Amino acid sequence: MFRVPSDEEVARQICGIFITRNVCAGGRLRRNDFLEVRDAYFQRGLNKAVEMRWINLLRDRYTYELTEAGASTFKAGPSIFETTKPPH
Repeated sequence: MFRVPSDEEVARQICGIFITRNVCAGGRLRRNDFLEVRDAYFQRGLNKAVEMRWINLLRDRYTYELTEAGASTFKAGPSIFETTKPPH
């Protein structure tokens, strides 16, 4: 059966993209940088990451900024979180 990732798992995947691209706190990425995150889950993960204060939404709704809290949470690198890619 198909497993749907939790909101936090998707939020961690989104933050992981910042880390794998070597973006530091205050750094920004655009929506097209997150193509690895399945569209059906992206908004849920984005909302959770904002709730956890890992990223900020900017005035332009397609630009996201990594916060100090997000950078410090994931500073050890992408190996500290699980990124599960659902089967298509």
